[in-house]
Amino acid sequence: MALMSPKLGALKDYIKAFNREKSADESLLKVMTNGFGGEREYAKFLVKAQLEVVPGSAARSFQTALFNQWLQRNIDPEMLLKNLRLDRGMEDVLADTNLVTLSTYIPVYNARNPNRKTSLIGTLSAHYGDKEVVNALYINRDDSRIDSLVVNLQRKQLAWWLENEKSADDVFSLLKIESDDFSPTKGQTLAALGEFVALLNAINPQHQTNVFAVLQNRFGGDGQLARVVIKALDTADSESVHSSASAALRYRKALFSRWFDNNIKPKDIYLKVLKVKRLLLTRWKNRL
Repeated sequence: MALMSPKLGALKDYIKAFNREKSADESLLKVMTNGFGGEREYAKFLVKAQLEVVPGSAARSFQTALFNQWLQRNIDPEMLLKNLRLDRGMEDVLADTNLVTLSTYIPVYNARNPNRKTSLIGTLSAHYGDKEVVNALYINRDDSRIDSLVVNLQRKQLAWWLENEKSADDVFSLLKIESDDFSPTKGQTLAALGEFVALLNAINPQHQTNVFAVLQNRFGGDGQLARVVIKALDTADSESVHSSASAALRYRKALFSRWFDNNIKPKDIYLKVLKVKRLLLTRWKNRL
């Protein structure tokens, strides 16, 4: 049904007459929602209709009516995410038209609920977790259909962490960084941590940090970080997956530079830093 069609006016008149004669409580919103097969499909239709020149303003009016109904029902963004079936997985969500619906609804909800303000990236992160959001965004950043959306969400995620006064250490925890994140086929979380650290340094030039220092601290020192790097490189070898830009190679280089700068001899690395038994030295030497 076209939003500018004369038939829509006739439907409005009929609903009024029906309610008057039958003492009913039908509404145009209810009829339209049912006609499109439910709120999810109706919301999608309204998003697409707003892209058209002529019915755009009418679609916005219908969308406002739908939003007002959700507000009356105390539908918060997390509930709406589920109602619109945006809980099927982050990669599916990024291509879903109703992500626009959720994004448009959140400022309206925030205006009505100033003590419960949230954001699109905050809602997605609360539902999926920061790690899954980061992975999906990095994996899809080269998809020409949604690349602008993805880049925008990545920026907002960094801003969301800043707004909530997260430290680099906090973000490490939020992203649940572990040894697998050093794999050549992964590394999205480490890239996100790196971007956040760069942003922190730009904002706080007097309090500089770096990703290597964060990783070294969280993994328990050079020895444990080296073990993580070795494991990632071993896995890459066994799976025949190699990348000159892999996180494992970058941090192996960083470890080497640190040891060189401190004039640490190889025998001291194995026995004191890595605490590797002599029986294992040959294998570690071949790897390093």
